Amino acid sequence: MSRTAGLAGADALAIAFAFATAVIIAAVGAAIVRATTHRAGILDAPGSIVRAHTRPVATLGGIAVALGCLAGAAVVGIRDVIPLELAVGGLLFLAIGIVDDLLKLSVRWKLVPQCVAAGIVVALGVRLELTDQPVLAAAGAFLWILLLVNAVNLTDICDGLVSGLAALAFLTLAAIDPSHAGAAVLAAGACAGFLVLNAPKASIFLGDTGSHFIGFLLAALSLQTVAGRDALAEFSAVVLVLGVFLFELVFLVWTRYRRGLSWWLGSDDHAALRLQAAGLSVWMTDVVIWMGGAMLGMAAILVHRLDGLQLLPLGIAVGVFLVFAWRFLAGLSTPTEAAVAEVRPLA
Repeated sequence: MSRTAGLAGADALAIAFAFATAVIIAAVGAAIVRATTHRAGILDAPGSIVRAHTRPVATLGGIAVALGCLAGAAVVGIRDVIPLELAVGGLLFLAIGIVDDLLKLSVRWKLVPQCVAAGIVVALGVRLELTDQPVLAAAGAFLWILLLVNAVNLTDICDGLVSGLAALAFLTLAAIDPSHAGAAVLAAGACAGFLVLNAPKASIFLGDTGSHFIGFLLAALSLQTVAGRDALAEFSAVVLVLGVFLFELVFLVWTRYRRGLSWWLGSDDHAALRLQAAGLSVWMTDVVIWMGGAMLGMAAILVHRLDGLQLLPLGIAVGVFLVFAWRFLAGLSTPTEAAVAEVRPLA
């Protein structure tokens, strides 16, 4: 990126104050957005996929997360922590999410503006620097942004799940690359503040507004760490940081393909919904998945610090963990399958 998004020039007290500001403003903003959407009747109605969603709930929560980020950045200097491409991209994806929450866009009309927004961000200089070829680096950044935005959007199926996962991911990105930690720390604070009203039983949802905004921030900030002679190792660490979101995307695409469904159409194949069908509460589902995200985050930090043969046992451990998680989740019934099994008469 053209300007670093770090806090190198700020002292620890300023960083802590900025983080606290992001937490408070996001929490207060969530309450204001909740009240406003209730008055305007902009609510997410209960559906057949998420059985825990039994009443209309306020949406557009991503606005509160964005306000938290902005307020925290104002404490330490907006230009020092939010470079142009991050600001432009954040606003564009926030706007796409708002329109989607209000109009319920089809996949086609959601993907087109996503591509335009990602193209603008790439035109401003964001790259996936795994290669010296400019065209490939630009194409990689473009695809990475689209991948993360949609992965976060698909993962957002359970009260508080994405808010907590994103806060962990942002903090891990800050730990991996302290020189670009500013925006990541503030985004973590904003997600944590929003979690106050988004935790089970949520009174406000992130909505597509929040999943688009958070997904873009995760994509853009993770790209900052992938550079230099250790770019491949850094990218491996980034993949681990965002591993739960990417796992959910691949898991959903594969399971829906196996069932003859389009990957973009809603279904109850989500990992979180399978865990709930197995008997876990929404809170316990969040905790289990957050723990998985934390474990992958710790692995990412180790990847950043180890090299050579030291990475081999870590790679084996991560591989075993992911295979176990996949097989375990694939073996669980979806809520629909579990409901059918309950009413099926005994032979």
